[in-house]
Amino acid sequence: MHSPLYLTTDGMLEQLQLAKYSFKLVFSGKDKLPAYSALGLRGLLGHQLQKVVCPLTVRQRDSCKTCFIRRHCPYFNLYEQQCDIRGRKEAPKGYILYCPPHPRGNEVEVEVTLMGRSNVFFSALFAAIKQAEKTGLGLRRERRRQYRVSVVSRHFPGGSELLKDQREESTPPPFPVCQWLDQAQSAEKAYFVTPVRLTKKRESVLNWNLLYTNLARRLESLNMVYGSGAGFGRDNWLELRALMQDWPAPSARLHWVQLHRYSARQDQKIPLGGFIGQVDLSRLRPEQQIWWHLASLLHVGRGTVMGLGRIELS
Repeated sequence: MHSPLYLTTDGMLEQLQLAKYSFKLVFSGKDKLPAYSALGLRGLLGHQLQKVVCPLTVRQRDSCKTCFIRRHCPYFNLYEQQCDIRGRKEAPKGYILYCPPHPRGNEVEVEVTLMGRSNVFFSALFAAIKQAEKTGLGLRRERRRQYRVSVVSRHFPGGSELLKDQREESTPPPFPVCQWLDQAQSAEKAYFVTPVRLTKKRESVLNWNLLYTNLARRLESLNMVYGSGAGFGRDNWLELRALMQDWPAPSARLHWVQLHRYSARQDQKIPLGGFIGQVDLSRLRPEQQIWWHLASLLHVGRGTVMGLGRIELS
């Protein structure tokens, strides 16, 4: 049975699946950990993932784009692959790495969200996280902090469990997004925990309509690339956009923070930044609530793969 070409929001929430895991990392030493650890963690895991899965030495590697096993390679799929769907070349990656900002002490919990078919690469990602214990986290070799993985958990709608066996054949299946949302309670407050940025240029105020449409396009792209392959279609999209444009804006106390991350590939610092703060959801319409809960699952805006755009509800 073929999946429908176009879906409504409800249909997309049923089609797209995701899995969530967490790793508790215990770091050695007493130095303060980076405020946004996930910005460096993604690069570290990418480097280790190549070492874990690639049978070639560094000198033998030419380009992942020409490798004959790239379609089955965890590193290529999670880091290098670009979407070949027309108009979706810059589609979001099928995972999120999130660490709570400004960690205290020597423990950090890394939350990993894998979208749809990306879940099959969990075992390789776990192996990379274990491999990176020896390397440690940090830009400079002399200041890297080594760690050990103390606890690995799998989360599911309504609970979680400890994982002891990470073999590929035992990787648990993901759950439809609608099942995650079924556990959601009506929220009064939203917190932008890591910077939320919707455009390339720095914004003076947050455009709420753009936030909703950005999230809807993110949901659509994730389902097209990592889910059933279906999009909204013109009619569904126009109806959804008209609905969102009529929604009242929430009241909020937000401020802009500027971040930078170092890109080894570009050998330079890349500016990042966005809004953090608190949003009052108490006066929003009921149909808006589902999108805020969806944002708490998928993140929103730029840099989501590195844990930016994190929204938590209460």
